[in-house]
Amino acid sequence: MSAVQINTAHKLDKSIKTIRKSIVESFWQMIFLLRELKCMTGYKSLGYESWDSYLAQEELSLKPITVDKYIITLNHLESLELEYSQYKDIPRSKMRMIAPYLTVKNADDWMHRARSSSWADLREEIQQVELDENGRPEKPILITKYDERSNKWEFVGVKYMDNVHNLPLPLTKLHTYDIT
Repeated sequence: MSAVQINTAHKLDKSIKTIRKSIVESFWQMIFLLRELKCMTGYKSLGYESWDSYLAQEELSLKPITVDKYIITLNHLESLELEYSQYKDIPRSKMRMIAPYLTVKNADDWMHRARSSSWADLREEIQQVELDENGRPEKPILITKYDERSNKWEFVGVKYMDNVHNLPLPLTKLHTYDIT
């Protein structure tokens, strides 16, 4: 290879990595905005009858369940008091995979793993963490509820099979989403 080709390859590589980083960060920014619009029912002010119809518009073409899963992931990250700068560079598929396993104590470690591992390697690490009696990974479920007074979704807890942690009572409008 010539020096010109090597220089061009380095410039292309740098541009590709800059664009990828921008895409990841833009995704999380979009989720912040979608959450705010949903909580304030701002889609009605825009002429949409429902949240689903707003997300279905041609310019967005998003599935409500998918958006809700990412909003719940974001709520969980905030419940751990993680700053946006701590996770803004982690791709959404990896973050959604590790989010149910994050605690205040292990968040930095899991986020480092998400940054430094391939998706497949990260999935393998997660499968080795929590095994049920059959040797399969437990599937955690993030649980949220909608607080009508504050117009916000609140993180309630994480459910593993029959075991529910950190659940305040009484629960109203309880929503569970398998985010794995």
